[in-house]
Amino acid sequence: YLPNGVYLTGTLILKSNVTLHIEAEAVLLGSADLDDYVPHEFYPEWERQILGQTKTAGLGTRHLIYAIKSENISITGRGTIDGQGRIFWDEDFKPLPRPNQMVQFDGCSNVVVEGITLRNSPNWALQFLVCDRVVVQNISILNYRRGPNTDGIDINSSSNVSISNCYINTGDDAICLKARYKQYPCENITVTNCTLISDDSAIKFGTRSSGDIKNCVFTNCVIRNSNYGISFFMKDGGTYSDIRFSNIIIETGGDRPKRNTYPIFMDLEKRTEDSKVGAIHDIVFSNISIITPGHCLIGGMPDKPIENLTFDNVSMRIIPPYEAMAKNKPRGVRGLEPPPPELNYATAPAHFTIANVKGLIIRNFQVRTDGPTPKLERHAIWGVNLRDVTVDGFKGRQAVADGQLATLYFNNTQDLYITGSQAADGTGTFLQLEGESTKNITVIGNDLSRARQAFSINTVAKNTFFQTANRLP
Repeated sequence: YLPNGVYLTGTLILKSNVTLHIEAEAVLLGSADLDDYVPHEFYPEWERQILGQTKTAGLGTRHLIYAIKSENISITGRGTIDGQGRIFWDEDFKPLPRPNQMVQFDGCSNVVVEGITLRNSPNWALQFLVCDRVVVQNISILNYRRGPNTDGIDINSSSNVSISNCYINTGDDAICLKARYKQYPCENITVTNCTLISDDSAIKFGTRSSGDIKNCVFTNCVIRNSNYGISFFMKDGGTYSDIRFSNIIIETGGDRPKRNTYPIFMDLEKRTEDSKVGAIHDIVFSNISIITPGHCLIGGMPDKPIENLTFDNVSMRIIPPYEAMAKNKPRGVRGLEPPPPELNYATAPAHFTIANVKGLIIRNFQVRTDGPTPKLERHAIWGVNLRDVTVDGFKGRQAVADGQLATLYFNNTQDLYITGSQAADGTGTFLQLEGESTKNITVIGNDLSRARQAFSINTVAKNTFFQTANRLP
């Protein structure tokens, strides 16, 4: 029990059946001396699965608050845990020798973190690694915007985790789900009623993805001033599946305008040539409001598509200054070589870019641009190598009024069904089809009267395009 006051400390270890309670005007202050952080032996049997990632005593094991294989433990109160992170970076915010995750739970069960404020973390603020039955509620995490690796909450190979009513403002990912160990999935995760602000991803999956991440629900959240709103990085052979996002406002942009921003980013690739190919399937976005100068980017692999992806009742408002397209897609890890051309779709000029997907539903999807007419031409939706696609209730146009790029562009797409959609004022060409493998295209019951041209069909096999009951220009 910490009553009002300031308490300077090195590593504290929580044993089973212990609550650390910090009163409202109490501050637990992490030491500025790295030697005060006691290194702990990690689980070597866990780490042997990951080449080149082994933790040993003194490496990756120095924490301010630490618990290992404990149960029935809590950190509660209205007080503050301050890691004095600024001391551990130079004047340009490059990291000096520093502690690791500020609050770390390894292999623990029945954990509660409630009411407290975590601030100025020198590294990740709060991580749960191979934990079960975790509740995090009513906490605030306040880290330096420029602080390197200052994640908010990392849920890593853990199960049955609930996060609610939190405010997180960080220099790195606000909430990050990882699956570091193949035999320990990250599953049964709920996040609700949170405000998330991040210099990187507000909600991130990966990049560490040796195991599965599944059965997750994110709802009633506000994402602001972030580089990525929701991002998926699959690189290590696991599976992301059965994940739902609903009732979320996403605002991207921030204080580094030269960076490209992505409200929704989803990427499937291999970390190295020796990595296994993972999978992403059964992901649903519903009731999503996006405000961004950037664009969404979804990319599977030609021989391993993302499967069963739904966007339902999504609105995109593109605000100035509109971003130019990036030369390369984000990789999520520094030091990786640029992606091969067949996996790089970042250059496609579109508000919503999607490639290598099987089973795609876009329902009640709206796109509009704010401010003056942008100079940068973009399609509203650009798709390549898609199978089994339904576009139902789209409304919008390409970025530039009466511009050269089509509103909807599909290349090498099969079994495409477009219905109930409307071309907005200023639409040039509404639908452009290309690719010799494009076939089984049905366009029925759409109002395209405001378009200059309804359809542009090029290099497409004969007798594969059918349209009826459309209101045409």
